[in-house]
Amino acid sequence: MVWNGATVHNNVAINGPTGGGAAEGPTAGPIKLQDHGDAGANVRYRNIWIEGW
Repeated sequence: MVWNGATVHNNVAINGPTGGGAAEGPTAGPIKLQDHGDAGANVRYRNIWIEGW
């Protein structure tokens, strides 16, 4: 994963269950964006790029 131009994760093993307990695999699934419920903060997501390999 590259975040703001910096590599954050590269070939990292997943040692436990994923979100929802689904096994890791090549099947397509949703991307979930999180809001922590800060009062008065209008959360916006923009310029999100998904690149395949």
